[in-house]
Order: sequence, then structure tokens, then C-alpha cells
Amino acid sequence: MHPILLLVALFVFGCASTSTLNYEELSSTARSGGQVDVGDLRKAFLASPDFPQRMKRLRELETEVIGFIEEEPLRLGPIGTAILDQYHGSLAGHYALATFYDHLGSANSATIHKQWVLRIRTDLESEDDGTRKSPYSVLSASEAMAY
Repeated sequence: MHPILLLVALFVFGCASTSTLNYEELSSTARSGGQVDVGDLRKAFLASPDFPQRMKRLRELETEVIGFIEEEPLRLGPIGTAILDQYHGSLAGHYALATFYDHLGSANSATIHKQWVLRIRTDLESEDDGTRKSPYSVLSASEAMAY
């Protein structure tokens, strides 16, 4: 009987300790090349204590980057990096950096951001189908435009 109680206690406490998502930890893991679930990153970002400030700055930067995609690809590098500093799961930020690195001819760096774009798009499409009844859940109008 005691081994069963021990297993149940380990399961309950184990689940409780892993259920808290910390945005700073997840984004740090992602920046260092570790695997991070895009949905977990988004949830942690939404739950972060500084979300309102980050979101305000993110909207400003994403709006700026949308205007430079076609005409000024060299400006996409610093802005894309600033976007990812605010939210590493930004579709617009990764798209901007993929475009920037493509323009520079840096295939390896571009590939990293293209993979993120694909992962973010896949996550957006995983639960919704983009119809009026089930629209994609995006954080901003800029993210919708980047999609």
C-alpha cells in the first residue's frame, strides 16, 4: 500500500512543479538553441508579470518591421532582434530575421529563423482553422499580417 501512495505523491508533486511556465527560462532556452514548445512559450509570455510593457513595445516594433520587409531588408536585422528580445515566439520577428539573413546570404542563420516561422505557424494552425468560427489566435495585428 505504501509504494502506491509514494507513487501518487511523486506524480502529484512532480506535476505541480513542472506546471509553472517561466517566460524568462523558456526564452533563454530557446535563444541558446534548446527545444521549447511554441505553445508553452506563448502561454508563459502571456502570463509574464511584465506582459503589458512587453506587448506595447512588441506592437511598436512589429508594426515597424512590416513596413521594411520588402524595401529595406538590412534594417530587419536590428528590429527583428529587438522583437525577439521582447518575445522570442514572435512570428514577425523570426520572419524578419529569416529575410535579413537570406538577404545577407547567411543560409544557416536564415534556416534557424525559418524553422521558427514554421513551428509558430504550425502552432497557430494546431487548434484553429482560420475561419470566422475558429480564427487563429494571434497576439497582434502585426502577427496576423506576418502570418
